[in-house]
Amino acid sequence: VIRFHDTLSKKNLSLIRRLQSSGISTEIESYSQQDAQEKQLTYRPNGVDPAFMLSLNTSIRTSLYRFYGAASDKHAEINDRVCSLSELNRELLRLYPTISPWIHYKVITLSNTYIPYPEFARLSSQCEIYLDLARIRPSEGFSYRTVEALFLNRKIITNRSCLKSEPFYHPDRVFILGEDSLCRLKSFLESDIPPLPKKILELYDSSLWWTDKDPLLIPIKANIQD
Repeated sequence: VIRFHDTLSKKNLSLIRRLQSSGISTEIESYSQQDAQEKQLTYRPNGVDPAFMLSLNTSIRTSLYRFYGAASDKHAEINDRVCSLSELNRELLRLYPTISPWIHYKVITLSNTYIPYPEFARLSSQCEIYLDLARIRPSEGFSYRTVEALFLNRKIITNRSCLKSEPFYHPDRVFILGEDSLCRLKSFLESDIPPLPKKILELYDSSLWWTDKDPLLIPIKANIQD
């Protein structure tokens, strides 16, 4: 199995063509739904280990959201992340004038300022909302923030319209910046959401990947037979 956790480059595409023509039995996966469809690969979005996520679950909230990430690349095909954050924060401050201490975001510019994943996952679990912003192009696969939110049953604010095609999508669970009206933000934030069904969560359960319980096992076998 070869899994691409990034949008496909020319080098990646060359490797895929060589593998496909070599006769070697290889399953090629992409976390980008668009890349998988266009290149006839297996689409497997990001996933997390539910046991790890549940170990982080807490009733403590230290932030409405926390976003530490790099700014959009200068060649990005989407609006800069900073612009999306600014738009969101302006509306939050209008709705809740005293919310500033509960909004934590930082644009990372130096690699030595990155936080190890387990620590960042712990900090994120203390937020009421998970924020997931595309960095370069809409065809990116969604980040770990989205699936972390699913297993902790938290709402998601994003600019990734591709989430509309995911089984977990519901407008009460996912607010899409640039598409959903900001007039709906207050009701989105203040409503409750039910937990997702087990069958949907299993699609993003990385502990099942490449085992006999893999939710993609049947489609993969069908593709090999075809």
